[in-house]
Amino acid sequence: MSVSSQIVINGEQIDITIPCDVLVALRKAEMKIVTGNQRLTVRFEEDEVTYGKANIAGLRELIGQYDGLCRTAKGEKRRRSAIGVRWG
Repeated sequence: MSVSSQIVINGEQIDITIPCDVLVALRKAEMKIVTGNQRLTVRFEEDEVTYGKANIAGLRELIGQYDGLCRTAKGEKRRRSAIGVRWG
């Protein structure tokens, strides 16, 4: 069984092998959700997840993951999510 690399984000076909395209689609969806304009539905084959204000944190986590993948694809350094403190 072959697995498609195409997903649908808000009605737009996106190739998940191009992380920067996924990142742009997710950020557009985030803006719509945060401004109260809509919910986001992501469909990959038979699986479907709908994001709304109730689980915006999950969407933002996904955006963070694809931000890192996009930066890697561009040859940039990944952002650090937190500054570690070491007590000696």
